[in-house]
Amino acid sequence: MTQDYYSEITSQLHQIREHKQDIVEEHRKMALELVDQHLQEVVDNLSILSLHILSALEEKPLTGMELSKILNSTRGGITRAAKKLLEYQLITTSQPTNDRKKIYYQLTEQGSTLAMAHDQMHQKLESDFRKQILNDLSLADQRVIANFLDNFINFKPKN
Repeated sequence: MTQDYYSEITSQLHQIREHKQDIVEEHRKMALELVDQHLQEVVDNLSILSLHILSALEEKPLTGMELSKILNSTRGGITRAAKKLLEYQLITTSQPTNDRKKIYYQLTEQGSTLAMAHDQMHQKLESDFRKQILNDLSLADQRVIANFLDNFINFKPKN
């Protein structure tokens, strides 16, 4: 690989990191599509992690530790986000009578509405991204990119 390609690849990887701004913009677009004015206002005050927590709770109540593992986040990050979700009454908590140490989080009706909107946003983004990749890249190009990303993710410096 020539130095020119290396520079181009590293530049593109930096752009991926800066893509977080686009995520914030998608967050705002999602808010505008909500019918409930109160939820539109609430979305602007929630982190991306908070929205992912809501989506993770759609199937069943989970503990903070379970959410931490599912979302690959710190326990402290989950606790802070959950506190905000509780404040906006998007989730509630419960404790089993046989284990008072565990606190389970579950969705409220409004939390469920927001989780579904968040899921729909992700589905649309995934669909759009998939179409672009399939339309713009040959199978050989896709394989090269997949191999590169695998190497990038699994890179370990030599001692």
